Amino acid sequence: MANKDQGAVDRANVAWDTLQAAADANNIDPAMLAAIAIRESNFQNSTQKGGPGVGVFQITVNAQTGVTAAQAQNLSWAANYAANLLAWNTNYLSNKFPNFTPDQLSQAAAAGYNFDPVKNIRGNPNMIDRRTTNNNYGSNILLLMNCF
Repeated sequence: MANKDQGAVDRANVAWDTLQAAADANNIDPAMLAAIAIRESNFQNSTQKGGPGVGVFQITVNAQTGVTAAQAQNLSWAANYAANLLAWNTNYLSNKFPNFTPDQLSQAAAAGYNFDPVKNIRGNPNMIDRRTTNNNYGSNILLLMNCF
């Protein structure tokens, strides 16, 4: 579904200690971090063609975010940045939508990595991925998490 391959999963497994440390520090599932990096870059330290995304997590690099290319390309720094964002998404969405199931909350938190969850998630579980890339970002992340 994400058009990724076993090599991406292998690269994530090699970096598992870094992902685990960032996940533990932010109280999130390391499999979600791995899945997002696979979806974003095939777990490769790359620069988005024609866009501001840099590194394994394709973090937006510009004056508005205050993130430098060097930071985004540093796996440990980037994993902590991504994990912190996912933790914020989870906390915000669990308070805003207390009736979400754990899977719906995970899907929404992951979708929030791809777009602004404050503006785009309205509480209808069937519409969580609406307006995400290919309208499947959050659900795709949940599927990719099964690789770990």
